[in-house]
Amino acid sequence: HLPTPDDFFHGVVHPFQAQSYPVDAAIARIDDAVMEKATQRPIPAVRIAKMHAPVTHELLFMVGFPGKRARFSALAEALRTPAVPYLTQQVPEDEAIPPEHFRLNYNPEGARSVDPRGALLPEPPGFSGSLVWDTGYVRKAGQNWSPEDAKVTGLVFGWPPSNLRDSLIATRIEVVRVFLVRALREEAAYFRWLERGQPPHDP
Repeated sequence: HLPTPDDFFHGVVHPFQAQSYPVDAAIARIDDAVMEKATQRPIPAVRIAKMHAPVTHELLFMVGFPGKRARFSALAEALRTPAVPYLTQQVPEDEAIPPEHFRLNYNPEGARSVDPRGALLPEPPGFSGSLVWDTGYVRKAGQNWSPEDAKVTGLVFGWPPSNLRDSLIATRIEVVRVFLVRALREEAAYFRWLERGQPPHDP
């Protein structure tokens, strides 16, 4: 997030918890004092689905920061990376995808832009790490639907290296949740170690 006028950028002071394949993600605690002035709010745990189980043809939503859209702004003296929102659907299950993952349709040529400038969908590098939301729109048949019905159902892992204009690969949320639980337990152990005075031979 960007700092408010009376605030500054804050470094991450707590250890990162990370996991490689199949999650390929990392998290770190942000202190409450920092979050009090944050311009963005964290996602409540209740908005994270227990498992990836969208209904057939459900609309899935994500926002990413593709590298193709990034550029250096001489005026701001910073790298500008505009967000790209994307609404899609899941590709039918196939044996080529490991059970921890699912595929999302990603066809720049076939995508329709709502941007009045007609901006095309860029190639996917830069989308990895983006949350995938199950909007719940089809499940509710569009009746009395609101954004509050959406839940996080996955995390973009990557894309087929042989074809950048075919699909995105995401990790199922139940796999991500296992990582989150383990990370929270390890973090709790870390804070207990701090409370004991950081004994060098008792991590």
